[in-house]
Amino acid sequence: FKDIEGTDGIILVRSSDLIIELNKWVASNLSSEQAAMAEEEAEETMFIPVIIFVFDKAAYVDREGSLGTAVPDPADNTIPCCAVVAIDKHSLFDIGVGLSFVTIHEMGHVLGLRHPHDGSNPTQGEFFNWFFDWSYTPMTYSSPSSFGCGLGFVGCGMVITEFGQFNYDALDRGMVLYLLNQAQSNIRDSMLQIEEKGYEKNIPTFISTKMPSIDTDMEKAKEHFAKMTYFNHTTFKDLSSIMDPMDDAFDFALRAASNSEALLEASNNLSIKTEFDGVNTISISRPRLVDELGSNVGSVEVSKPIGITSQVLNKIEGTVVFTYIVQVKDNDGATVFLEWVDDLSTSDEGVESSIFWTPDTTGAYQVEILVWENVLNPLPLAPIKSIRVVVNG
Repeated sequence: FKDIEGTDGIILVRSSDLIIELNKWVASNLSSEQAAMAEEEAEETMFIPVIIFVFDKAAYVDREGSLGTAVPDPADNTIPCCAVVAIDKHSLFDIGVGLSFVTIHEMGHVLGLRHPHDGSNPTQGEFFNWFFDWSYTPMTYSSPSSFGCGLGFVGCGMVITEFGQFNYDALDRGMVLYLLNQAQSNIRDSMLQIEEKGYEKNIPTFISTKMPSIDTDMEKAKEHFAKMTYFNHTTFKDLSSIMDPMDDAFDFALRAASNSEALLEASNNLSIKTEFDGVNTISISRPRLVDELGSNVGSVEVSKPIGITSQVLNKIEGTVVFTYIVQVKDNDGATVFLEWVDDLSTSDEGVESSIFWTPDTTGAYQVEILVWENVLNPLPLAPIKSIRVVVNG
């Protein structure tokens, strides 16, 4: 603590020094079992320490006039750490500011809430006259004047102790904006990865197919955000009955952010695009027929799905992204089935690629297995493999 020079003994509490010492104290006083338990509980529960000081003389936190502050975590300033409150006995008992008022107010800041009057309008100036005493929330500096106090900075303690819909909506909007920003950031980083690795002209299908759904969810989130339709709490009370279709901004934004993380992970896993050496790039071996459980089958029947599976191994250094294609022709040479899927293989570990076909007519068929760079650039990476299949009734 520090007395401010040039004042009549005002005490100033430095939150930054306090948090450092608090972390040291926690680290030195927790047993290994307690530390493990705290880490496990942190995955489901958020613990917010509140540190309160009551002094004989005027006291503030970080700067004169501030009774409290919400402090970020020293290791990561994007997440909260705790709340620090400092007050003197005169304000506490004689004026009646009250510890509840300051503590609940600072806890609101830890959770992400700001003052309703924060900000400005070009024609109105700061928002004090608009939201200062009228938002019915602990985040104002005093109670609404309709309660008989609060007008003209006349303090009267806290009348409002609960966070109402105004605050729930504010938190909701903040979470939606954060998730949308995260999704946009992930998409941008994914596109940079794709471009840097040489796939900007031929984006792998397993990446490109993710984009439309992410874009749709982001637009839906913005649409509902504009209509001020917020968080549906039933989604989180019962995860077994998630709404379908989803109908609020938070759920759309959450799904967009989650899918964009998968998109970024897939982009990060891409190897630098290699100039393929035609049919010498990939080898196809062990073409076989399997059932839906992956077990080999000896006979094929009408209306039962059958998997055409092959071992694919690239013969060059690194990872190769390729398109696995299965084409089925009847006895007259007419194509009755054509399907493909994107896959990837490393030089030290092959991959089993599979495509399922459900025959609808008995007879003999020629199954051709092809591996191309992709369907937009049909460069063969391996010789065609063929197997003959007889479909029984």
